[in-house]
Amino acid sequence: MKQKEMTKSFQSRPARKKRWKPSVALVYLFLIFWAMTTVYPIIWVFQNSFKAKDKILSNSFSLPVGNLYTTANYRKAFQNLDIFSAYKNSVFISCVVCAGVVLLAGLAAFALVRYRFKLRNTLSTLVVAGMMFPVFATIIPVYTMETSWGIVNTRNWWLSMLSVILPQIAGNLSFAIVVLTGYIKGLPIELEEAAFLEGCGPIRIFFKVIIPLTKPAFATVAIFSFLWSYNDLFTQMFFLRRPETRAITRLLNDLTSQEGEMVINWVCPDILFSDIRMPGVDGLSMIAALKSQHPDMEITILTGFRDFEYARQAIRLGVTRYLLKPSKMDELTEAIEAMVAQLDQRTAARKKAPVDAVQSEQPETEQTEPPQPEEELQESAAGSFIVNNALQYIAENYREKLKLSDVAEHVYVSQWHLSKLLNRYTEKSFSDILNHVRIEKAKELLADLSLRIGDIAEQVGFLDMAHFSRVFKKMTGHSANEYRNLMQGRKR
Repeated sequence: MKQKEMTKSFQSRPARKKRWKPSVALVYLFLIFWAMTTVYPIIWVFQNSFKAKDKILSNSFSLPVGNLYTTANYRKAFQNLDIFSAYKNSVFISCVVCAGVVLLAGLAAFALVRYRFKLRNTLSTLVVAGMMFPVFATIIPVYTMETSWGIVNTRNWWLSMLSVILPQIAGNLSFAIVVLTGYIKGLPIELEEAAFLEGCGPIRIFFKVIIPLTKPAFATVAIFSFLWSYNDLFTQMFFLRRPETRAITRLLNDLTSQEGEMVINWVCPDILFSDIRMPGVDGLSMIAALKSQHPDMEITILTGFRDFEYARQAIRLGVTRYLLKPSKMDELTEAIEAMVAQLDQRTAARKKAPVDAVQSEQPETEQTEPPQPEEELQESAAGSFIVNNALQYIAENYREKLKLSDVAEHVYVSQWHLSKLLNRYTEKSFSDILNHVRIEKAKELLADLSLRIGDIAEQVGFLDMAHFSRVFKKMTGHSANEYRNLMQGRKR
């Protein structure tokens, strides 16, 4: 009876209200503020992605409504860039690296903890020492070794992925082994002994006993391995150079460099400092494109490459100065003064040009051909450089479904400008040049009697056999079969 009364009186007591202490309130306010500083930049980037470039600078904190709203940025990204393929490559690489690190590190840690063998302590020391060597110190021998295997920058997608996966797994193993070793040491060995008495072997003990008990450590290793692989850019810059193999970090890095080149064409500055090598952009090709489209632009190269050939080509393209890093402030100042002087000289020459034109209208007894201006020589050198790069790119990629826009993007000029340069320097259109390269290669392949004509057409980039036959007869005067018979007759 007393117990029931005590229970009833206890249940009838009102619950105490939790009092808020000022210190707790301050902690929550600080955490809310910290969360806002982390979340708001993501919100800001998302809302500004629906604005045009010029509106982002002038109305960066306003909502994208009315005239500010546009989806042009997303259309441009998905039309010009193969984003889904890049995400697929990133996820595939990261998942394989994560699985490989977890499996290999788990087995290595299990062996180092539970087995007694010679040089075990030495091997453990080497594993820890491996964490002290950054990827930058090993990239050259790794690249040389994988190049000798023939898996770097190949047309085979699987081999290209393997060339990145292997060094990333090797780079994450030391950390993973150290984490798992420390966790497995804390597990009671009696559980493994009991499993052994029940008939389990080492592999079954690892998968049935060790892994279930070590889930937190394995989860930590998996998360860090995935993130490190996904965010890795340095390794991908070496091993993923073909467009179809690029991961999202490499694609975004190249996009940033290409965006810079687009801004230069949009703003068209009088003075520009550039490097020879930039992520995803060939500095010399970009300079040639800028000089061809904007002959009056003064460019100074600031680079760490001491190659004489780079300097020779840059000077031929008309750069004002070629400075090596690290440069002194006096050198930069002198380069700016030289570029300003060139601009002033060009402006003065243009003001003087109308006066010279009036004087030239007066009859003269002897007329000489005027010297070619330096700007025209530089523009000619830039145009020749662009055309040579375009022809080389066509010769290397004629098997692909090649378009004028692809070649123009490679040499950093517009399609219209590239078409004009090709007509000027080769007196041929883009399609004529591409067909000429393909037909010349087809002639070489026709010497091999084991190849069918349809297979040859496909190998040189023609998707339609009828189109190949028309182009081949137009350029050679014979059908492919007739040409093969003529070649065989000459050999006899």
